Amino acid sequence: MNKISEKSIKKKEHILQSTIELIADIGLERLSINKVVNKANVSKGGFYYYFSNIDELIKETFIFSINNSLEEMKIEYGVSLEISLKQYIRKLISAIKHKSENLSMMFLFISKCFQDPNYRQEFIKMNKRIVEENVASKELTSHYNMDQKLLKIFDMLSIGMIVHALMGEDEDELIKLCDHFVDKLLVE
Repeated sequence: MNKISEKSIKKKEHILQSTIELIADIGLERLSINKVVNKANVSKGGFYYYFSNIDELIKETFIFSINNSLEEMKIEYGVSLEISLKQYIRKLISAIKHKSENLSMMFLFISKCFQDPNYRQEFIKMNKRIVEENVASKELTSHYNMDQKLLKIFDMLSIGMIVHALMGEDEDELIKLCDHFVDKLLVE
């Protein structure tokens, strides 16, 4: 990768991370391009180089926050799918503890889908990117023969795990339940 591309990627990621921080401070409803460019310390031209409008920024921030949350979900080579999924559950719990800003962005976007039909339509359009093209899914599909159905179940398990962990449920009990679910799921 050349230096220009690396610099461009870093600048876009900086804008996305600044957007996450801004949303955490002021909420999604009060987000504006002016507030983003001020927070990220970029020009409006710089903003428009990467994003055509605020809605595109929000969608990209949503995807960025998912991938950021899952970044540490690397699969250990040479272990079974069952063990990998169980390790993922443990890593997800750790991510919940340490990256709540990224997870909150995900749930803010989802809650916005209940209020705004346009967001819901965008969420539906982004389904493939959300379920199949996130960091963890790419890791799993590159190491195991996982079809789209199993990835969707895996996604559903992840969302449920996040919600229950955020509600403060007993960590050890959640891990046991998810391990049991993985065992049952992979019996097929």
